Parts: sequence; C-alpha cells; structure tokens
Amino acid sequence: MRNFVGITLCAVLVGWASTTLAEEAASEHAAMGNFGVHGGVNFAQVSTDPDSSTGTNTGLVVGIHTDIHFLPFLTLEPNIQFAQRGYSTKVLGIEQQFRANYIEMPILLKMSLPIPLIVPTLLAGPNFGVKVGDGCSSDFGGCVSPNWESTHFGFDVGLGFDIPIVVSTAWIQARYHLGMTDVTPGAGDVNHRGVMLLAGFAF
Repeated sequence: MRNFVGITLCAVLVGWASTTLAEEAASEHAAMGNFGVHGGVNFAQVSTDPDSSTGTNTGLVVGIHTDIHFLPFLTLEPNIQFAQRGYSTKVLGIEQQFRANYIEMPILLKMSLPIPLIVPTLLAGPNFGVKVGDGCSSDFGGCVSPNWESTHFGFDVGLGFDIPIVVSTAWIQARYHLGMTDVTPGAGDVNHRGVMLLAGFAF
C-alpha cells in the first residue's frame, strides 16, 4: 500500500513539474518572439493617371517573418518576402501580362482581439520593395516589358486570424497594398495595388 501511495505521489509530482516547465517554456518562447514562414498569392493590379484599362496579374508570394511581442495584444511583425506584382491588358482580344518581381520588407503592426482559440487580428504598416526581375507574356506574338522603377514603397493593411497550436501559431491573412510611388517613370503615374491571400506558420 505504501509503495502504491509513493508511486502515485511521484507520478503527480512529475506531471505537475512537466506542466509547469511547459507553461514556462511557452511563456518564454512567446516573449522572445516567433519566427515563421508564409506564402500565398497576390492578385496584383495598378492604378494609373491618366486612367487606363488594366486588369489583374496573379503572382506568387513566399517569405519569412517574426513576431515581436511588446504588449499582450500588440505585436510588431517584420517580413522579408518575394512578391510578384504587375498588371494585365487586353487589346483587340489579345491579353498581355506584365510582371515585376520584388524582395519586399513589410513592417506591420498587428493588433490581436481578445477572442480565444481563433484570434482575429488587424494589421497595418509600410512596405518597401527592391526589384529583382521583370517580364511579360502575350497571347499572340512578343511583348515589351515596361521600364519598371528599381524600388517601390507603399502601405499594407489587412486582417487575419491566428490559430494557436501548443507553442506555435498558424495564421491566415488578407492584405491590401496601396502603392505610393510611380513604378513606371515616363508612362504616366502608375502605382502598385493588390490583394494578398496568405497562410503562415510560426514556430
């Protein structure tokens, strides 16, 4: 009987100690910040002045990010990502796709709403990009890529949901990009626009 009681007490103590250590590790991990990966699609467009008829160019987004927690409901989320932007045109039934590829650095402030399990989030912040390539394609014949500027700057706003998984977090986000710089000098005022649909995982 004594052996049974002793074994039971040891099991309880080991379980309590394991739970305490796991909670402390999770708390320390959250305070230090999470590193993660993300990816998705960008439904890219441009705004033009004077106005012209342009359509969407669907591109790829892949990147890494970190969450820096400085308040329970407020997080700084710097990103480094490869993003494809651009636009499309259709003239006399012939569609052309124009694309510019960037390494971008969005720095987003993320506010979490106090709802458990699936946590709604709001995001906003600046986004700076450096062009690393460009190209174009056409339904018929060749095409000439625009004279893209080497950098671009704008602001991202969005919303999402964080899904805590033990000491990790999965998330989904929708971000809208509002470009502030002319990205094709000499061809009117052309600014990037676009909606990104992203999924990420932090660990």
